[in-house]
Amino acid sequence: MLYHLGASLKKIVLLFVMVIILSGCITKEGLVIPIGDKLSKEDIADFHRRNDVVSFPPMSLYSKDIVRTSLVSDSHDERIIVVGNVLALTQFDESMLNQRYETLLELITATSEKLPFTKKWYYQTCFGETSVKYAGITGIYFRRIKANVPKDLVGQVNYASAFNVFMFGMSGDLVAAQITDKGIWVTHVLCHEKDKDYSACEAQYERGLFQGVDGKEIDNRFRVKKDGSVIDLGTFKKKLPAGSSNNSNEGSKGAQLLIAANPFSTR
Repeated sequence: MLYHLGASLKKIVLLFVMVIILSGCITKEGLVIPIGDKLSKEDIADFHRRNDVVSFPPMSLYSKDIVRTSLVSDSHDERIIVVGNVLALTQFDESMLNQRYETLLELITATSEKLPFTKKWYYQTCFGETSVKYAGITGIYFRRIKANVPKDLVGQVNYASAFNVFMFGMSGDLVAAQITDKGIWVTHVLCHEKDKDYSACEAQYERGLFQGVDGKEIDNRFRVKKDGSVIDLGTFKKKLPAGSSNNSNEGSKGAQLLIAANPFSTR
């Protein structure tokens, strides 16, 4: 384990904030609503308590029918799953990759921790960045989180152009992105928006944020939603709505995970 049970909650708070606070502003992708609005230390501590468990579903449970990256390994600890549609793609050149890595390194070092990946791994893995839209009303507003795109997935995803996103609110394929100790990455392609059966495919999924311990839907403060959806952790497909009896905040003792920094989400 990279991070142990005695690690300071203050560090988790700092890194959570860097990951999830998105500025509400007009961008090339339209009006964006922040997903980390009014997030408190108590919200983060509560999320950690619910998700701090001894073990997570083994990789053998993950569906082999879904296109997925092989460059970003599965997390066995705390994570947030984002199900939504990709927007425009931005490719990073070597200068941008270096700038982003050095910024991450500086921010993490300031917390007396170490990045859980090397510069070489980051260079070899990251192609660029996209936004994953997981909620909103087309043409009015949406909620999204920016995620890195691994090189082995970039050619298997249909993206929307920045012009079509801004002018018409269009989006691309339905994907799953995950926030883990390696940052925020698109990891699975769920439905191709150009396929004839896209509507039938997307009907099997629920867009939103979900906690990795049990697939329960969480809100923008990472609290379990009352009557929210539940997704299967192997397929990411939606299951029966979570009833109030399933929304317990009880968590088990176990290994503590760092939710990695992504300071670039605010752009």
